[in-house]
Amino acid sequence: MMSDLARKMDEIILKISPEAQKGLDDLLVYKELRKESFLLSEGQVCQNCFIIQEGVARKFTRSEDKELTTELYLKDDLAVSFESFCYQKSSTEFIQAITDLKVVQINFGSFQKLKSEFPELVQLDLAIAEYYTIWLEKRFMEFRTQSAAQRYLNLIAREPRYLKHLKLTIIASYLGISLETLSRIRSKI
Repeated sequence: MMSDLARKMDEIILKISPEAQKGLDDLLVYKELRKESFLLSEGQVCQNCFIIQEGVARKFTRSEDKELTTELYLKDDLAVSFESFCYQKSSTEFIQAITDLKVVQINFGSFQKLKSEFPELVQLDLAIAEYYTIWLEKRFMEFRTQSAAQRYLNLIAREPRYLKHLKLTIIASYLGISLETLSRIRSKI
């Protein structure tokens, strides 16, 4: 099943000129990354965003010697430190592969150059920003309106085959709950 981002990107790409499509095809880099490799480390400028094709990655930060997982990236998700990417400033976050990954990499500088050559690609840039904003809004609403058990069930429903690769500490951190609370939830399911 195609994600909303993939569907919208395909719709835009079908409407752009063949020259812009060729430039975009040349820009995209398909990569395979090993488990535990870093897509971004704290202090680096986020030069690339990654569309996850297969596998799981996470975004996390460190606070008081603890790792806090703020995002999990699954199939068709956009893995990026958005502030660092947009403003080209040092990141306060890490993005790490939890499993082996297949990704599509989009370089910031190359995409900016391509947009200046083909202004029609600004629509693609807007679609990516819209998708990311909506994705974050949905995540925020989940935290405000759903119980931890509901959020856990949503995660299981989304990509059950990858959950076995995730440490329970990462899942608990992502859900904003303690490891003990996660254990209680899991025992009731």
